[in-house]
Amino acid sequence: MTESYAYQMAKMLLALAVVLALFGGIAYLFKRYVFGRGGGFGRLGGSNAPVKVLSRNYIESRKNIAIVDVAGEILVLGITPASITYLTKLEEPEAIEAVRNSRRRGSRSFVDIFQERSGAKKKTNTDKG
Repeated sequence: MTESYAYQMAKMLLALAVVLALFGGIAYLFKRYVFGRGGGFGRLGGSNAPVKVLSRNYIESRKNIAIVDVAGEILVLGITPASITYLTKLEEPEAIEAVRNSRRRGSRSFVDIFQERSGAKKKTNTDKG
């Protein structure tokens, strides 16, 4: 009882497809549940990670400013490939609430909020100089 070459090839390809699908499913579940959304280790490590990136604004290629919540403190950091630089800490309750609300709404960038809270005025077309 010999099986045809086409039948053996089909069996082999089906077995390969099953193994690849199984591997892909395991990789997907691992990514989703171990390295889930938000910082930390997703659902298995707890979603209450002590470090959360609230907002990020790119200045140049591979250079950005980030607002980070570290254990309840809101820090503004400058990030480059070579270093992370502490810029300031947001201490005003209004500024902290505005940053947290902007993350929920997603309507205003943290640069707008930071300029508003720091007293910096946006330059408009009517401004001269």
